[in-house]
Amino acid sequence: MNGKQKAGSKEKTLASDGNNKGAGRKLKDTPTRSDLAANLVRIQQSIASIKKELKGSANDLKSWANLADLYAMEIILKADVTSGDNVPSTPTPDQVDTSFEEYLAGYREYQEGNFDAAEAHFLKSVDILPWNILSRINLGNLHFMRGNYEKAEITFKEALNLSQGEAKSEVLTNLGMNAIKAERPADAERFLVLAIEANPANAYALNNLGLVKESQGSNDEALVLYKKAVIADRSDGELWYNLGNLIGKTGKKSERLFCFMEAEKRGFFELKEFIDDLVSQGIKPVDPTS
Repeated sequence: MNGKQKAGSKEKTLASDGNNKGAGRKLKDTPTRSDLAANLVRIQQSIASIKKELKGSANDLKSWANLADLYAMEIILKADVTSGDNVPSTPTPDQVDTSFEEYLAGYREYQEGNFDAAEAHFLKSVDILPWNILSRINLGNLHFMRGNYEKAEITFKEALNLSQGEAKSEVLTNLGMNAIKAERPADAERFLVLAIEANPANAYALNNLGLVKESQGSNDEALVLYKKAVIADRSDGELWYNLGNLIGKTGKKSERLFCFMEAEKRGFFELKEFIDDLVSQGIKPVDPTS
């Protein structure tokens, strides 16, 4: 079994699906146009508030992600609030608004696999707003998916120059994975170490650095990194898979069983037969991180 690599930044979803769940909660009537208009005003106010915080800097990736979601919800509400006396006035679009319009269009094309169209939108987005880090990161991801690792590195480094904190760690992780794919392990290690320094809880950076160490035969170091990765993010099946795969080489069946059971719960269904075999031997799962 081979280790699996994880990209540094999870692709941003465009908006909430609206499926709010609550036991015993009475369903509301269909919202009126007035309700929708009021929600649109609140969303536009939230957008304006976040835009003031950015101030030409990409130092807070969560703010950028939240902004993308708000713009997507604004688009949906604008389509619903088309006429009537309660339609709020729409603010005059500025550079951030138009840049995000292009980003969202590019993201949709990217999700559909239309890379040429996505690239055109992302390029227009950064041309309008050079410090739109989400467009730069996704443009780098696009080059990565095409296998153009040199161009991906250039694009990620452009994003890196705009980044601080969590955003910096995410971009460095992408640079590390890009270097792994380009078969430059020394560069991969350098980028991933810097990513972990910027955010010690970056599970993907920890995991990918573990892969580099394992490929170099440094299994003890890799094991420590894999354990840190699953502690940072226990919800990711690939992280559990990599930890269990390496633990298996040490002969610790109980710990390997636990890891593979966690991986199977998260989609690694091909492990079921292997898990059943260990259970039939009377092996009991033991959490290697406890």
